[in-house]
Amino acid sequence: KLAGYREADAALGGLGERLDDMARGVRDAVNGVLATGYPASGPTANATSRPVAVLGASLGPQLDGPVSATSFNVTLTNLSTGAETTTTISFNPESQSLSDLSGQLDGVGNLNASLSTDGRLQLQADSGFGFDFAPRGGPEDPGGVLGALGFNAIFAGQGAADLSVSSAVRQDSRLLALGQAPGAGDGRNAGKIADLAQQGLAGLGGRNPGEAFSSILSEVGDRAAGANARLESSSTLEASLEERRSEVSGVSLEEEVVDMLRFQRSFEVAARYLRVVDEMSRELTGLVR
Repeated sequence: KLAGYREADAALGGLGERLDDMARGVRDAVNGVLATGYPASGPTANATSRPVAVLGASLGPQLDGPVSATSFNVTLTNLSTGAETTTTISFNPESQSLSDLSGQLDGVGNLNASLSTDGRLQLQADSGFGFDFAPRGGPEDPGGVLGALGFNAIFAGQGAADLSVSSAVRQDSRLLALGQAPGAGDGRNAGKIADLAQQGLAGLGGRNPGEAFSSILSEVGDRAAGANARLESSSTLEASLEERRSEVSGVSLEEEVVDMLRFQRSFEVAARYLRVVDEMSRELTGLVR
C-alpha cells in the first residue's frame, strides 16, 4: 500500500518523501526491538550486518537512523550442554567505528568477528556454539546500534516503495526474535512491537505510526480538494472565454443566408428603380427634342 501511495509522489508534490520517512521510521523501530531478541530457532551460528562506507570512521553518521551510545549483551551458548556465557558490550557510535565494534566482539570467547571487503560486520560462532543478543534482564541496546546494523531484522528496504519482509524471515519465520530469553512461550518482544502502534517514534518526529499516516492522508485530502477547486475554476473560466469568443468572432450561417437574401432583394429593387428612372429620362429627352 505504501508503495502505491509512493508512486503518486509527482502529483502530490513531494509527499512521497514523507511516506519514505514513515516507512523508515517503522522499519527502524520494529527492527530495533527484534535486534536484541531471542529467536524461536534458538542461538544463531552466524550473522552479517548492513554495509557501511568507511570501516575506520565513526559509525553513527554512516547508519540510516538515529543512534547513540549504547550497551548490549551477547551470549554464547554451548549447543551440546546448554551452558551460556554472557558478555556486555559498550559502544559509542559517535566516536567509535565498525572496526572498533568488530574488535570488541572478536574478543568474546567462541565468537569470531571480521569485516568484509564491502564493509559488513560478519559474526561467526565456533563449531558447536551459537550466539544471540537477547538482554536476559540486561541492557537492550538503548542506542539502537544493533537494529541500525540490521541484526535480527524483519524489514528490509530504504523507503515506502521497497519496504518488505526480509527474505530470511520469509523462508523461516522461526528467525523472528520475539522473545527476550530462551524458553518456549516468551513473546515479550512481540508485545513490544504491538505497543509501537501507540508509541511516539523518534523516526516519525515523536508521533505514532497511525498519527503520522493520518497526517499524510489529511494533507493529501487538502491538496486534492485544492486541485479540484482549481480544476473547477479553470473549467468555468474556459467556458466563459469560449462563450466570449463565440460572441466576438462566431458566425451563424442561417443569419448570414437571411442577410444575403435581404441584400439581394434590396439590390434588385434598386436596380429596377434605376432602370425605370433611366427609361423615363430618355422619354423626357425625346419629347423635348
